[in-house]
Amino acid sequence: YIKDGKRCIGFLAQEVRQRYPELVTDTGGADHWLALNYGNLVAVLEAQIIDHEERIKRLEARI
Repeated sequence: YIKDGKRCIGFLAQEVRQRYPELVTDTGGADHWLALNYGNLVAVLEAQIIDHEERIKRLEARI
């Protein structure tokens, strides 16, 4: 995404908010910038990685 004229790497808060609204806050103001809490996002991503690893192990056991 582009912020302040610079290319940035990260997640789009609008997309994250659809699934995890508690991770996104509206900064207010005329532009209504959205801010993403990356610290808490790490916990969500880690939990998803663990779930996927467990699913992979179950599927491999079936093969």
